[in-house]
Amino acid sequence: MQKKHSILIIDDEINILKALKRILSVDDYEVIITINPLEALELLKTNNFDIIISDQRMPVMSGLKLLNQAKSISPKTKRVLISGFLDHKQPEDFVNYAEIISYITKPWIDEELRLTIRSILKMKTLEEENEKLIENIQKQNEELEAKNILLVGNIKNKKNQIDFVQKIIETSKIQLKTINRFLYIINSSTSIKETFSSLFSTIYNIIKFEEIGAVYSTPFEEKIKNDYQILNVLKNKRTLVRYRLKSPINNIKNILLKKSKMIVIQDLDRSRLYSQFNDCFVTPDIKQIIIVPLFNRDNEKKQFIGFIFLGSREKNFFQSSKLSLFTELLTILANTISEMIVFELIKDGGTQWEETFDAIQDPLILINKNFTVLRANHAAIKLSRTYIKNLIGKKCHNLFASRETQCENCPLLSEEHLGRFIDSTNERYYNVKSFKINDNYLIYYKDYTI
Repeated sequence: MQKKHSILIIDDEINILKALKRILSVDDYEVIITINPLEALELLKTNNFDIIISDQRMPVMSGLKLLNQAKSISPKTKRVLISGFLDHKQPEDFVNYAEIISYITKPWIDEELRLTIRSILKMKTLEEENEKLIENIQKQNEELEAKNILLVGNIKNKKNQIDFVQKIIETSKIQLKTINRFLYIINSSTSIKETFSSLFSTIYNIIKFEEIGAVYSTPFEEKIKNDYQILNVLKNKRTLVRYRLKSPINNIKNILLKKSKMIVIQDLDRSRLYSQFNDCFVTPDIKQIIIVPLFNRDNEKKQFIGFIFLGSREKNFFQSSKLSLFTELLTILANTISEMIVFELIKDGGTQWEETFDAIQDPLILINKNFTVLRANHAAIKLSRTYIKNLIGKKCHNLFASRETQCENCPLLSEEHLGRFIDSTNERYYNVKSFKINDNYLIYYKDYTI
């Protein structure tokens, strides 16, 4: 139901008030009349009138003054002045002073008066609708601006997330490429020195540090356990081989056996381990170092072989992503060097074959040129699923692949001395590598099953 329009009329003559109320009531307006201007102002404070109409000449205060005060009390109420004469003021003066919307002269014509009031009310309705429309538009603009800010923020967040993921992908690509390069070097190199120098070059292409090296020897002969070989590869890719370490190797061995993992020393000069590791480096002023122990493990004990060391002159060089990449690469490098040390012991005819063989957890067999098994470690016996007495003297392809002829991927038939073997029973996959030892071949199976 549409709300009635309300009109407040002030005049000191009651007959005029009644006449105006009668005329305007025809259009079903709610009309309030009063002869007191002060009462009219109080009514304005408590009621929402659409129009206030005042006579100009009144004893308490003039209509113009009344309407000017009404403007302050109720700015949205439209103000109309009635007068029989203009005094000394012009109508535009009334408009400027009290912002009067219309001026009605006495005597008025009833129909013209009604038309004037109707047009004023229509104007007020349009203004109110425009105000609501503007308010809604402003509200929508604020909502759109908030959504836009949120959208821009989301876009920035998405872009940051995409950039972050792309960096991870790029880092992963570099790591994968580097690891693949590592594996290629490991499979194609023939000596520790050659392997170590090649792997250093690969790491150095990613991050430019000062020096990398290894201290290693045979862990199986107690009488020479203090005689460790040192291999240094410098920043300019020069390789140096030394045979003595000033620091007591047993001290270092005890430290690494206790830690059993990679050690990062942020400030070597101030570290209590300075005297233990400083002699490893040929490059002066090394500030930050990483030490990675080399262990040869079996199921019961952990044997110390040596350690890899890597240093930089920058104190905060090995951090976050660099350290994460180094951890993965140096772990591969440590495992590789450990295995190659054992292989070199075997090739050099070192003593205690059984202990050496069984210290390696991957399958390892020694065969002659006719593919006959001469020796095998525990892992190879487990792979063949037979006893040692049934293994020695048998053909390797018959034992492991149940074939009467050589395997298609036999490393002895490959120029690179590399091959592959699939254990279909246990669904295991092996890379196979052969090492020539005099007239025989050492065959090494490396499990790469995911």
